[in-house]
Amino acid sequence: MDLKDTGEIPVVSRKRWSGIRDPHPPVQEYHQSGDFFVGGITSQSFDVNPTEFNEYPEPASIGELISVPKNYQHILALVFAVKEINANPRILPNVSLGFQIYDSYFTAKQTYHATMQLVSSQKTFVPNFTCGFQKNLLAVIGGLDSQTSLDVATILGMYKIPQLIYGSAPVTGTNQDLSLYQMSPSKELQHAGILYLLLYFKWTWIGVLVMDNDDGEKIVQSLLPEFSKHGICIAFTGYCPSGNYFQTVLNQGSKVYDQIMGTKAKVFVAFGHSSSVNDLLWLPYMSDIGNVAWKAKGKVWILTAQMEFTSYVYQTTWDADEIHGILAFTVHSSDLPGFQTFVERRNPLNTKGDGFIEKFWHHAFNCKFPNQDQGWEETEEGEICTGQEVLQSLPASFYEKRMTGHSYSIYNAVYAVAHAAHAILSLKTKHKRVMNADLLNVLGQDKWQTKPVSECSNSCFPGYFKKVKEGKPFCCYDCIRCPEGKISNHKDMSECSKCKAEYFPNKNQDFCLPKHIIFLSYEEPLGLSLAFFTLSLSLTTAVVLGTFIRHHNTPVVKANNRSLSYTLLLSLLVCFLSALLFIGQPERVTCLLRQPAFGTIFSVAISCILAKTTTVVLAFMATRPGSRMRKWVGKRLANSIVLSLSLVQGGICAVWLATSPPFPDVDMHTVTEEIILQCNEGSVILFSCVLGYMGFLAIVSFTVAFLARKLPDTFNEAKFITFSMLMFCSVWLTFVPTYLSTKGKSMCKIRDLRHLVQEYHQSGDFFVGGIASQSFDSNQAKFNEYPQPASIGELILVPKNYQHILALVFAVKEINENHQILPNVSLGFQIYDSHFTAKQTYHATMHLVSSQKTFVPNFKCGLQKNLLAIIGGLDSQTSLDVATILGMYKIPQLIYGSDTVTDTNQDLSLYQMSPNEGIQHAGILYLLLYFKWTWIGVLVMDNDNGERILQSLLPEFSKHGICFAFTGYCPRGNFLHEVPNMMEQGRKLYDQIMGSKAEIFVLFGQSYSINDLMWLPYMSDIENVEWKTKGKVWILTAQMEFTSYAYQTTWDDDDIHGILAFAVHSSDLPGFQKFVERRNPSNAKKDGFIQIFWHHVFKCKLSDEVQGWEEGEEGEICTGQEKLESLPASFFEKHMTGHSYSIYNSVYAVAHAAQAMLSLKTKHRKVITGEHVNFPDQDQWQSLIVKCRIRDPHPPVQEYHQSGDFFVGGIASQSFDINPTEFNEYPQPASIGELITVPKNYQHILALVFAVKEINENPQILPNISLGFQIYDSHFTGKQTYHATMHLVSSQKTFVPNFKCDLQKNLLAIIGGLDSQTSLDVATILGMYKIPQLLYGSDTVTDTNQDLSLYQMSPNEDIQHAGILYLLLYFKWTWIGVLVMDDDHGERIVQSLLPEFSKHGICFAFTGYCPRGNFLHEVPNMMEQARKLYDQIMGSKAEVFLFFGQSYSINDLILLPYMSGIGNVDWKSKGKVTVLTAQTEFNSYAYQTTWDADDIHGILAFAVHSSDLPGFQEFVERRNPTNAKEDGFIQLFWHHAFKCKFSNEIQGWEEGEEGKICTGQEMLESLPASFFEKRMTGHSYSIYNSVYAVAHAAQAMLSLKTKHRKVITGEHLNVPGQDQWQTQPVSECSDSCHLGYFKRVKEGKPFCCYDCIQCPEGKISGKKDMSECSKCTDEKFPSKNKDFCIPKYITFLSYEEPLGLSSAFFALFLSLITAVVLGMFIKHRNTPIVKANNRSLSYTLLLSLLLCFLSPLLFIGQPQKMSCVLRQPAFGIIFSVAISCILAKTITVVLAFMATKPGSRMRKWVGKRLANSIVLSCSLVQGGICAAWLATSPPFPDVDMHTLTEEVILQCNEGSVTLFYCVLGYMGFLAIVSFTVAFLARQLPDTFNEAKFITFSMLVFCSVWLTFVPTYMSTKGKSMVAVEIFSILTSSGGLLILIFFPKCYVMWLRPELNNRKGLTLGRSPNT
Repeated sequence: MDLKDTGEIPVVSRKRWSGIRDPHPPVQEYHQSGDFFVGGITSQSFDVNPTEFNEYPEPASIGELISVPKNYQHILALVFAVKEINANPRILPNVSLGFQIYDSYFTAKQTYHATMQLVSSQKTFVPNFTCGFQKNLLAVIGGLDSQTSLDVATILGMYKIPQLIYGSAPVTGTNQDLSLYQMSPSKELQHAGILYLLLYFKWTWIGVLVMDNDDGEKIVQSLLPEFSKHGICIAFTGYCPSGNYFQTVLNQGSKVYDQIMGTKAKVFVAFGHSSSVNDLLWLPYMSDIGNVAWKAKGKVWILTAQMEFTSYVYQTTWDADEIHGILAFTVHSSDLPGFQTFVERRNPLNTKGDGFIEKFWHHAFNCKFPNQDQGWEETEEGEICTGQEVLQSLPASFYEKRMTGHSYSIYNAVYAVAHAAHAILSLKTKHKRVMNADLLNVLGQDKWQTKPVSECSNSCFPGYFKKVKEGKPFCCYDCIRCPEGKISNHKDMSECSKCKAEYFPNKNQDFCLPKHIIFLSYEEPLGLSLAFFTLSLSLTTAVVLGTFIRHHNTPVVKANNRSLSYTLLLSLLVCFLSALLFIGQPERVTCLLRQPAFGTIFSVAISCILAKTTTVVLAFMATRPGSRMRKWVGKRLANSIVLSLSLVQGGICAVWLATSPPFPDVDMHTVTEEIILQCNEGSVILFSCVLGYMGFLAIVSFTVAFLARKLPDTFNEAKFITFSMLMFCSVWLTFVPTYLSTKGKSMCKIRDLRHLVQEYHQSGDFFVGGIASQSFDSNQAKFNEYPQPASIGELILVPKNYQHILALVFAVKEINENHQILPNVSLGFQIYDSHFTAKQTYHATMHLVSSQKTFVPNFKCGLQKNLLAIIGGLDSQTSLDVATILGMYKIPQLIYGSDTVTDTNQDLSLYQMSPNEGIQHAGILYLLLYFKWTWIGVLVMDNDNGERILQSLLPEFSKHGICFAFTGYCPRGNFLHEVPNMMEQGRKLYDQIMGSKAEIFVLFGQSYSINDLMWLPYMSDIENVEWKTKGKVWILTAQMEFTSYAYQTTWDDDDIHGILAFAVHSSDLPGFQKFVERRNPSNAKKDGFIQIFWHHVFKCKLSDEVQGWEEGEEGEICTGQEKLESLPASFFEKHMTGHSYSIYNSVYAVAHAAQAMLSLKTKHRKVITGEHVNFPDQDQWQSLIVKCRIRDPHPPVQEYHQSGDFFVGGIASQSFDINPTEFNEYPQPASIGELITVPKNYQHILALVFAVKEINENPQILPNISLGFQIYDSHFTGKQTYHATMHLVSSQKTFVPNFKCDLQKNLLAIIGGLDSQTSLDVATILGMYKIPQLLYGSDTVTDTNQDLSLYQMSPNEDIQHAGILYLLLYFKWTWIGVLVMDDDHGERIVQSLLPEFSKHGICFAFTGYCPRGNFLHEVPNMMEQARKLYDQIMGSKAEVFLFFGQSYSINDLILLPYMSGIGNVDWKSKGKVTVLTAQTEFNSYAYQTTWDADDIHGILAFAVHSSDLPGFQEFVERRNPTNAKEDGFIQLFWHHAFKCKFSNEIQGWEEGEEGKICTGQEMLESLPASFFEKRMTGHSYSIYNSVYAVAHAAQAMLSLKTKHRKVITGEHLNVPGQDQWQTQPVSECSDSCHLGYFKRVKEGKPFCCYDCIQCPEGKISGKKDMSECSKCTDEKFPSKNKDFCIPKYITFLSYEEPLGLSSAFFALFLSLITAVVLGMFIKHRNTPIVKANNRSLSYTLLLSLLLCFLSPLLFIGQPQKMSCVLRQPAFGIIFSVAISCILAKTITVVLAFMATKPGSRMRKWVGKRLANSIVLSCSLVQGGICAAWLATSPPFPDVDMHTLTEEVILQCNEGSVTLFYCVLGYMGFLAIVSFTVAFLARQLPDTFNEAKFITFSMLVFCSVWLTFVPTYMSTKGKSMVAVEIFSILTSSGGLLILIFFPKCYVMWLRPELNNRKGLTLGRSPNT
């Protein structure tokens, strides 16, 4: 039957599935078998005939393939690498590696096909299935271009096999599922190189060629815009054809060629693929431009690394000259040994299995093999291939013998795969299988077929943060949920951040949501219902009032004071209405009225009640015969009571409103998701007074009413008043603690300190604190437990550190014996041990800042010591721990340890005494490079500091060629329980060190790390390995000292030989060694450290038995005569160590600072006696006001003055004063003979004079105003500079520092000085007077602070430095010498500038420091230094020198040849070139007239800009002493310049001085330029511009048309607000915002106009001008001024505070009373009063009440797991039992009376069984609820860090809030039922009936617990616990008192009534 006719479709069996078909064999392949194999996808030939994917691929004919012969080397590189690996026994031993290589033919079809061949079996493959997958394929290497790589990855991605790409084309289109590994460098480096090349040759007009594909489009879209940003213009962008087939190439190629040849651009950048050079050769053959030769056009081509210089087979005869002019980037390669020989020996005869070589041989040599014709064209002709052809004969474009870059990438890729496989096979796991020669299976081979992930921990998602695991590296962390109130909105965040105050975190804590603004409004149900009840009750009250008015004449109204009733009803009506003030958005008026209105109205109401009760009592008392009370009875008394009591409350409210009234406020922190608009009560005290007074009235009313309750009932309201006031008091007593608890009051507990084990104290007027680190505390204590004193036996001593203590003591001793320092003042000290733990460090620091016996954290309670500073600690962590405490007290800390503290913040006052560790790190690097130690091991501490070293320093070392064999973490165990873990880590580390081939180790350790180093040999698992014989070299940092622990006395220290250590600078101080050697316990009684030191180092025991030693400890008795000299240096050093020297210097620094403060002669200073000294205010450390003695100054030697309405000051530098005077003596006038002149600087004075002259002659500037000047000489010394500046700011004859006494001159500004030091000296004075200073020197002033008004006239020196660098690079001067001044400025150059030069390839032969001696006594030393410097210069091979000098430094340069120790060496013959900065001028001293100027030839100098001003040269040339009478500088200048003497004899010259007489007619033109310059120099031009700048500024000010401006007259000029010129000009829209405030830009104003807003609640700003405030961390809260954060206090309701103690007392007291009552009931158990009301129920009720009173003890104390679990369930169950008993009692009474009725059926229910059933069933229900609660969501301890601002609350979290309220609700239900039943039974006969008492007690119970619920919900923390305890005790007490006390009264005081008759009579109304 025909299938077509039936319409049925045949089913194909799975065995003959049409999708599977045997593939055709590949044309070319190369296979070598092995246990594992590597796949290869190469690109050696093109398939010119395309086939589509929709047809079955047929095998390509060899004749259709176009070969790229050069790419055959790629195959050989893979084969060679496999051959080497198989021959190497160290890689994959006993395992053979094979390969399988196919050709991609540059087409996707063939690439997919080849890839499928690799992943499938030999004959068949099934796409997407691993059918017959038998090969152990490790990885695939390929392809050459990005498209091939992606095609391969598409297949491999399904099989999870990695691919290593050897082509340099970047693969950018991959997704995360493709395992691609690029072997070549990143493309960004190549692009940057191309850009640099273009810019270097200034090729800014270029053409760009890219491939016509996605990769080319990406280049155009992303890279070319970046080129454009750097000034590169693109002439055109061409798209090269990317087709493999001829038709595509021919169509597009001609267009590209014509475009290239038709442009004017000469440079082209081609971004192509590997075969693009072949296509480049095609272009000339496609041209439409006639007679245009490619090579004649002079084109330059820049090619990327992907493009190789290859040729197709048919291009053998093509002209290779066409591609000349190409610049190409290449991939890195290397000449591997043996590869070239391997390649040259290659031929078809000796390479079986190579399917590529015959095709390559055929195309390369144009020959044909006789035995292989299949696939070739029949017409193909050529010679027969012999196999003996020589590969060396092929051109490089066809075949390369040396390894190319791409081949080298393949070679490395094979080795990478082999090493990876070797690593897997080397794993020692329990799963590893046995290897054999037949078959090898690697467990978990899928590991190789997925992309490797190497990470310690997975990424942390948003909402979590990373917390480093304790003891693990930083990359090993746990993902911790962000704490409440914080978020993390990125992956892998190190910490969570808080939302702004206006936002709160979402549920997942990954972003912030805006908070809702809430208040109690009328629109929400709660507000609406409260308003409804308010109005309803008001209406009810109004109705009652109307009723009373209507029946005003009836007895019931008249009997109880009608007018009081009206007043009471009216006040109650207003009370109800006052509640409306609390609803709605808080406004100013409502906030003002709320509490005062409520308090006053309630006081009126209670006063009325009190008046009513008092009136009733007095009325009954007045009825007694002879009573005097009748006169008080009447309305007058009642009205007086109401009025007086109400007025008192009104007075309190009036004071409240007048002093601190309530106001609207915003609470953004109490509720997480809400912003609460509320009323702030203003004065909490007055608000509490209002409540307290109201409570007082209520208690008085209750008391009076209670006493009146037994008066006759007729019209007596006493009982009702008692009832109502009881409810009133119950409610408000619960309210008060609730309301107060919301204010977050905190208490500070003071507790006595424990005694510290070691301390050393010496008293003094002032003292220095010390935190030493001498011993380890081996027993760890936690911060959450009270620290117990450590036993001396638990301390591990580091004896050598005892010297640190002695250094501090020795320094204090020296200072106290030195009368020059702190005269009449004694200096003391207080030293404690940190024990290397944070706990002890904090504790010791608190001792230092507090009184001797007690301290109060965060408060200066009993702060009696005059603590100047604290010196410590030895390591960075100790220093930070100390600083954490000191930061709150603003006490400075001087750190003597060399471990740099890097984690400080701006609030910590830390001063490091040792040098910066950066210098040390540079030294270590230099040492390693000097000895060529490039293979090293590194050991760091296993802490944050060690991690910082690894993250920051080691990468810097790597950049300089240092390689790291390993990085080890040194273990550290301070405590006994850590020792086993430390030993295990140490053992592994030692084995790692000894097993390493590295011989050099760098250890970045702590001070004690050398001790740990000695431990390592004792921890080894390696037998027979000696540490010291290994020849290891150790490099240690300065922080590490050569110390030993006390127990290491007998250890062999030879193990640590071979150590190179950096050390902190020290010095052998006279007397210190003798001081140390004399030290012993007998002469150091107060030294708390010496006994334990002596005990450990001499192994002896002091006779007085040091407290804390172990009982069984043995040893000799210490005599105190043991010699410290006998100790080895590792135990104790007699010479001062570096750290001790830092301590010594620290003490002196503190002493000198105190000396400076005490030397201030202020009006506040007190008399210093020999006994004691007190600072008037110790804040003088932060602010000093100085008042100096007034004395007439001596006249300056040289000055130049010209008067004027205003004047400009000048500080010139023309001469040196060679005789110094100290600042501590009165300065005497210098003699002219003592001055050495720099004549050329005289022009600086003339420039200022000339500028003033021009300005005064110019009517356009300062019209009708004359400008003067006053010029002094600085003499290049600080003393004379200060003196001259004081002359400028003071009157002519006297001056008073810091006061403007008699300041008569109109000083506009001061111009000077020539060098930076002079400028700073001038600025120090001017800063106090706010006078601006214009600097004319080109020496940049870098040490200024913001209070100095300095204006630099010369350009910034950074421009000059860049010019010097450019000059050096331009002339290729890379080997130079550097000369700097021997001062701070020179040091700054060396530290900051020279490293920048080094980065640009400049090397320094040497760095010399030029000596400077201004004074005669300094000249010999200067000459000696200069001689050494000159010899160094002339002996150096460097020919170029940089000289960063001062203005006079050229004179010193001339001096150098005259100081040489090198004989017959001529300066100028050496050909040296010196480069000078602009600050250095070509001038000479006066005595250098005859010196040879040729010595300074060969100088290149930068110069400050100048200009030839018209008239200046003529002005200078006319200058002479006869026409410049007021010029005090000219005579000295003339004398030195012309070597003459004036006839009038200049005072001060030497008597023996000779010379000709000055005529004044000498010609300035005759002076050489080095002595005097007629043209204006750069510095003179800066002075000239400075004068004009000042004049124009004055002109601008005078031109202001303000209402304050006065008329200018010819005689005098007063400028309004002239002080503006004596203060630094300020031009800003708003003042700076201080700490605690932030800037908020004014609406509609520029950003610089802002308001300073105080930080909102909960935030701080710790800096000026902050744009926003920041939150403190959860553990801290803001200070009062909101400028820093303070740690929160941990709080819970404890037994040690009054509230907890009183609660516990009342709980135990009431428990005792209950027990007594129970005892009485048991004692009288057979009496009628006990038996009458169910005796067993009474016992049960009393037992439950006893437990109720005891249950509050579970609520007191720190919450623990067990107490939290028991609290609420126990309370709920016990209370339920109690209420069930009451309910059973009441029901029993009711049923008993009902059963007495005739025919009643209730008799069967009467009995104990019913009562017991009620108690049991009701209790079991509550027990079931509690069981469900504990089973599902039990309570647990919790921490609340957000509710209270200043406290961290430890509390119990209730777990399930729903079940907690179910417990409370059920308890309330039982109470209401009991109350209802008792209320209904109240009218039953009184005999033995408890119903009335039960009703009364349950009313109290319900009142308390109904108030409790909202109270509990509104409170937090320990206040919430206190509220619950109060409710438990109050409600239980109510039950006990109201039910049992009446019975106890009968049993105890009225036993005669304890019978049936007596009780009946007692209840009778007639009794």
